[in-house]
Amino acid sequence: MNHPLGRFAAQEIRSLGRRVASHYYTAPVAPSLRMTERECDLGRNDAQRSVRHDKFTDEPYHVPRMKLIDGKALAAAIRAEVADDVKKLPSPPGLGVLLVGDDPASRVYVGLKEKTATEAGIRTDIRRLPASATDDELVGIIRQWNEDGSVNAILVQLPLPSGHDTDKVVSAVHPMKDVDGFHPANVEALFEGTGLIIPPVHEGIMRLIASTGLDPRGKSATIIANSDTFADPLHHLLRRAGFVTAMMQPDDLDAETLLQSDVAVVAIGRPGFLGSDLVKNGAVVIDVGTTKDERGCVRGDADMEDFRNKDVWITPVPGGVGPMTVALLLKNVVRLVELQRPSRSLSRAEPRGSGCQRLATRSSSRE
Repeated sequence: MNHPLGRFAAQEIRSLGRRVASHYYTAPVAPSLRMTERECDLGRNDAQRSVRHDKFTDEPYHVPRMKLIDGKALAAAIRAEVADDVKKLPSPPGLGVLLVGDDPASRVYVGLKEKTATEAGIRTDIRRLPASATDDELVGIIRQWNEDGSVNAILVQLPLPSGHDTDKVVSAVHPMKDVDGFHPANVEALFEGTGLIIPPVHEGIMRLIASTGLDPRGKSATIIANSDTFADPLHHLLRRAGFVTAMMQPDDLDAETLLQSDVAVVAIGRPGFLGSDLVKNGAVVIDVGTTKDERGCVRGDADMEDFRNKDVWITPVPGGVGPMTVALLLKNVVRLVELQRPSRSLSRAEPRGSGCQRLATRSSSRE
């Protein structure tokens, strides 16, 4: 039985790109990103000149330049769809968010999610707890939300502070309210091809690839990641879409495989790790990394300066995967509302004997 994102990817990677091809920017990127880039001295001014002249003959010649995949524009369209969908619901959906500790990045992410959710008409219940809160306290809040019919979706902001049992806390979320798709039942369903909730970051990556118009059939994709938790689901989804997929650790790169890849996804938290010498012309580079440097500027795992005259599609940081992840998280809230409707037809929206019926059974068996 095909997985929903497998079906989405196979169809949308071929069609979505054609529908949104007008939403990308070649360097320099969208005006909303220019100030950040100027402040961080990325120095992409030369990249906007695609034709230069030889200094001896004055003959014009073409200079390849990177094409930035504008995640902000794509995310804005998704958020608009979510807002329209929310207006059609009998009542505004509710999102419970659990933030533990005072990690600056997590606080920023939760603030952004709260802001965009409110703009889309989604109610939020943000619980901010100190790092000293016990796992039992966290699980207690989650169980309250599980029983609260006004809360349709639950998010545990990760990573949790040191000393907390992430598996225990995430597993406490009812799979039918798991907006991130991280509950063990949802992960299992994803690999079985019967899942109905797709992790927003993974769906965001698939949609960003789709926006370039790349046909996945017979193409190759390489994932560079430190975490199997991140890499394994993406590997599965890319294969279902039609890619021949490889995974590798950053300290054990297979340069030959990487250079032959049509898509490179990098998520390791090492600013500027991926250079243009490891990627072929015409490839798609999805940069999932977000790390602040000593000046407080956010850097991705790809060396954007090095790529500026490379003929590739690439996601900027910020402005690529991040906005898509937030927008698709909101879309998952609406999906969960639909899954929770008592009158929902199994035959219409889920494979028989799977989906929410099986997820509810799995959850009950664990409690």
